Amino acid sequence: MGELAGAGIPVPYEKRLRILESSGIALWDVLASCERRGSSLDAHIRNETANDFESFFKKHPHIKRIFFNGGKAEQSFRKAKNWGQV
Repeated sequence: MGELAGAGIPVPYEKRLRILESSGIALWDVLASCERRGSSLDAHIRNETANDFESFFKKHPHIKRIFFNGGKAEQSFRKAKNWGQV
């Protein structure tokens, strides 16, 4: 996604975020917090606390699409509020 907006890996992280935002793209973690013991594998994630998407969507009603960087992120998002087909 960053490559498409000219915000690829060589660009410093904070600048990449600004470039994406100016292109109408926002990045936000699904989980505000969790425990992950023993490895960074998504399968080890426990005690999830999702970010407050309901408030986020109310604050940003213009959002048209949501993309996830993996299956676990999507699963956690849907589990947080039973969003169904977003």
